[in-house]
Amino acid sequence: MRFKFGEALVAILKLGFDENLIATSQRSYNLVAARVSEGAPLIRTNMVWCELNRLRSTRETAEGQAQIELLELRTLSAWIRTKPLRLRGRLNDVMLHCHRYTNSTELALSERPDLKLAKAAESFAEARIRTARSEGS
Repeated sequence: MRFKFGEALVAILKLGFDENLIATSQRSYNLVAARVSEGAPLIRTNMVWCELNRLRSTRETAEGQAQIELLELRTLSAWIRTKPLRLRGRLNDVMLHCHRYTNSTELALSERPDLKLAKAAESFAEARIRTARSEGS
């Protein structure tokens, strides 16, 4: 649940970042358009316009991702659909609880049955090699 909350929060923060970036690019476009009206090459306006549209597309993707994360969070928490879902907290608060999962990779690798079997097969092969060497010498 905390992990999904963190993902939703990250998606929302990314969306806010994208909106700020679009606002900055829009101001940049307005400046370049003003310079073009004063005689600067038109290609600059077209280049900035293309970048602005690319950023808008990225923002739409980020908005969709944020909505998906919120829906998944609602599903996990069995949220009543008539009430709006509001997230409180900061990403730093979520990260404080994630420190205990830092060694989860090592734990998962040591507990996976297929890896235990591979380690056992490796030990068996090493034992056979040692036996073959001792019988051969």
